Amino acid sequence: MPLTVAQAIAAALRPIIQSPTPSAQEYTDALQVLNTMLQEWALTPAGNAAVVRENFTLTASTASYTIGPGATFSTVRPLKIQRAFTRSDNIDYPIRIYYSVDDYAKQTQKNLEDRPGALYFEQGATTCTLLFYPTPDAAYDFHIWSYKGFAYNSTTTFGYNAFTSTSQSLNLGPQYEPAIIANLRLQLYEEFGKEPSPVTVQKAQDTLRALKRLHAHPVSTVKTDPFGHANAY
Repeated sequence: MPLTVAQAIAAALRPIIQSPTPSAQEYTDALQVLNTMLQEWALTPAGNAAVVRENFTLTASTASYTIGPGATFSTVRPLKIQRAFTRSDNIDYPIRIYYSVDDYAKQTQKNLEDRPGALYFEQGATTCTLLFYPTPDAAYDFHIWSYKGFAYNSTTTFGYNAFTSTSQSLNLGPQYEPAIIANLRLQLYEEFGKEPSPVTVQKAQDTLRALKRLHAHPVSTVKTDPFGHANAY
């Protein structure tokens, strides 16, 4: 059965406070630390295997779309876009993601209308902006894979993808629980102004490394030989 946020916090705090039951303030403080830690993990493929796929409809002659709670594309605010494409007649057309504003800014013909081949993800607080290039010339079916944060579910409306109650289930799978408890414990030692033991530090490092190994993608073989040999270079 998945751990609740309260159970994870209590397990992490037990050796620090020498009690099985944290106080209300300790729960509150630990919840903030937990959310900050998981937000950091959620930004990397090694720490977050849960990429959420959604689709929206683009509008002809419109290049800019807000995304987030109550935005043009109303959903939980993405933390990072991993992949995107448009689909027509069951054919997918990949879209390049610009992470630098310079890549988008150097496109000189922004009024050009065609099937979008790139987009810039402009960061915001609770909402962000997607700037497409070229400007869509039709109502394309737009698909996006993005990291949402660990508290994401399809009914959430808040922007930061954070756990808001200790009664919530972590619901991340058993592979996360040892790493969450061990690394939350390590961070809470600092929060409480105490020195963790070398065993505590090692446990946190080991469980996080194991989680990252689990999420690591195998390296694909790259064929660079014009004669089709299967050697990887």
